[in-house]
Amino acid sequence: MQLALKRLQDLQGASIERLEGTPEWQEVLDVLFDAAAGSRLEGYNAVLEALQSRDIDLHWLEAIVEDYSIDTVPGLLSKAAEEFLLERNVASANEDGKWMEIDGRPEGFTADEIPRRISRLVATGGWWAENQLLLQGTWKIIIAQGAGELADRVNGDDFRYNPDFEPKTGIQLVFWEGMAEAIFNVVTSVRRRLRLDSPQSSVDGQSRRLHLLDSQNLIRQPQPDEATD
Repeated sequence: MQLALKRLQDLQGASIERLEGTPEWQEVLDVLFDAAAGSRLEGYNAVLEALQSRDIDLHWLEAIVEDYSIDTVPGLLSKAAEEFLLERNVASANEDGKWMEIDGRPEGFTADEIPRRISRLVATGGWWAENQLLLQGTWKIIIAQGAGELADRVNGDDFRYNPDFEPKTGIQLVFWEGMAEAIFNVVTSVRRRLRLDSPQSSVDGQSRRLHLLDSQNLIRQPQPDEATD
């Protein structure tokens, strides 16, 4: 991504019409495409890793699929991550409203802190109360990451500031689209297996059984390009 931005800076002043179809323009497009594909895959894998480590479970995935449309989930995941970062800011601020740092970096959250932090937000009502389950799962996914965008930009120190000096993750939407795709693909794969195992079972019966399945046997099956039901 940085290479693409540098090339765009180098090409500033040249008209789009003149650049289109040139090797330089294609180079920029190729780098941007690769960066987007990599970001989407990282988001996808973040969900699978949290599922494999049992920080989230199939019951949570199905609840998200039942409560939200796939078109709305990426934006909601992004907002949940921003709320995580804002809550870190609140928790780590000193009397001057600045980050308290440990060994030169802002302090991150641990899994033990999630219930208390979310309870504080939910008590205020509004968006947090309406999306409590989504918040809980998203924050658990963030905590579960040892490296990458979520570990660095949400629970680490590689975040940005907006004009109001509020911390922002700066993570592209395509990353959250990858996470949403993983959520829906896993649930779709489980339901397909249930239909094969028990052709006469109802959708309601499938729903009640989802969280009982062994996630270790499922997370390697769905792929980013797999269509969802």
